[in-house]
Order: sequence, then structure tokens, then C-alpha cells
Amino acid sequence: MTVKIDENKCQGINNCGTCFDACALNMLQDVDNTPKPKVPGCVDCGLCIIACPSDAISK
Repeated sequence: MTVKIDENKCQGINNCGTCFDACALNMLQDVDNTPKPKVPGCVDCGLCIIACPSDAISK
């Protein structure tokens, strides 16, 4: 299972990007300015969830 990103809450990579910086395994990809978890790859560690200031990422 990977993380889920609420596109309505997400500020976008260009405006924020803290989830990208927090992901130790570089398992987020930029899809039209929205972060998307790489599947397979994301190990569901939750670092991006903790880092997101918009509460846009959940399990």
C-alpha cells in the first residue's frame, strides 16, 4: 500500500515540495506539478505525511 495525495489540498510541487524533500528514498514523482508515489517503490514510511503542511497526504 502506498500513500494517497489529496490533489484538492496539495499546494503543488512548484509552490511547496516539502514532501519531495522529506522522502529519503526519492519515491515521489512530479506528475503535472502534483506529487505521486512511485509504485512499486514507495515503502509507506510516512515521512512525506509528517512533512506536508497542507495535510494532503495520508495512508
